[in-house]
Amino acid sequence: MTTYVSVAYEDQLTFAVVQKLFSLRKDLSIGENIHCNGQGKIKKRILSYNLMAKNGKPAFVVTDLDQKECPATLISEWLGDVPVSENLLFRVAVREVESWVLADISSITRFLGVGKKLIPENTDTLPDPKAFLIQLAKKSKKRDIKGIIPRNESASIGLDYNHQLCRFVQEHWRIENAILHSPSLKRSVERLKNWNL
Repeated sequence: MTTYVSVAYEDQLTFAVVQKLFSLRKDLSIGENIHCNGQGKIKKRILSYNLMAKNGKPAFVVTDLDQKECPATLISEWLGDVPVSENLLFRVAVREVESWVLADISSITRFLGVGKKLIPENTDTLPDPKAFLIQLAKKSKKRDIKGIIPRNESASIGLDYNHQLCRFVQEHWRIENAILHSPSLKRSVERLKNWNL
């Protein structure tokens, strides 16, 4: 029997990663998908998602750690003393979902056309994974990769950023390789695999 799970996430790239993660569980399927367009709406709604889960509607919520000290601090700040429902799986990417994407080092370097040595062994240590990924793209000689790079200083990402990186996740990103280089991803994969609904 398939269990449908509501998913809340910050952006398109995170959703592409979540879809790939859900492929690990044949008994789970994404039901309602809630594109929150940034962290603010997730923070505002997290207590509602927790209550929804408590009332029997499972939810999987993913956000970025950004500059918070650690995932436990963020979760504590957002939920306070409210007990987390067993039907809510709340995961935090350290420091952004891009660190999870970069963690499949062999695939992402092949995709970008750059050297493997440019990426640290633990991608969770990157202070700004998105900026780091864009810097890697600047080193690429592949024409289609240039769309990842912002055209001007006022833009944080290139016009083709989401399209290219979502395509990479869907077609090339391998979870089994990525968990070797991102402890926060590894913890999230283990929690998802062992999530009893």
